Amino acid sequence: MRAAALVLLAAGVLGAAAQLGGALPGVPQQATALGAPWLVAAFAAGALLRRPWRAAAGGAVLLAAGTIAYYVVRVGATGGDPSRALAAIAVAWAAAALAVGALMGWLGALWRSARAGWLTAAVPAAALAGEAVALAAVWRGSLSAALLLAELALAGLALAACAWRRAPLLPAAAVAAVLTLAFALGETEVREAMRVVGWRGA
Repeated sequence: MRAAALVLLAAGVLGAAAQLGGALPGVPQQATALGAPWLVAAFAAGALLRRPWRAAAGGAVLLAAGTIAYYVVRVGATGGDPSRALAAIAVAWAAAALAVGALMGWLGALWRSARAGWLTAAVPAAALAGEAVALAAVWRGSLSAALLLAELALAGLALAACAWRRAPLLPAAAVAAVLTLAFALGETEVREAMRVVGWRGA
């Protein structure tokens, strides 16, 4: 129960921060549109929860509930009534978040238990780098480029941190390069699928 409460609390904080962060002075709006940090959060939650089934559930709930919180805060901030179109977008993103969050949470638990270290150590870095690669094709401007370069730098730090004492760095880097392409293609496909239900995000 305590773990479930903490996951729900974290989901609320994650969703609210992503929705309201762009309004804070000095915070670029593009920064709150990044999705890979959410995936890393689910991976970290899975590592903390340890048991694979619990980690998968925790990652799924974290991202799905965080997504719902994101849209609830959006409605509250604008003072308007939620439309059917907005509800459909929220449900579609939450469904995607549920599936991806479960996968990332499960992988986080595997990393914590030192299983398939060369693979699991590469996952957070690949998620960050993959998003940077995907968004480089659609985002324009110097600020966007700086944010994506920062995401790539974070990917390098994540790889070094996750591989430390768990996997040789060079094999993990090679796996991360392959997974980066997979994450880039996956994010592009998910974003295009969301446009079908009416999402108009950057």
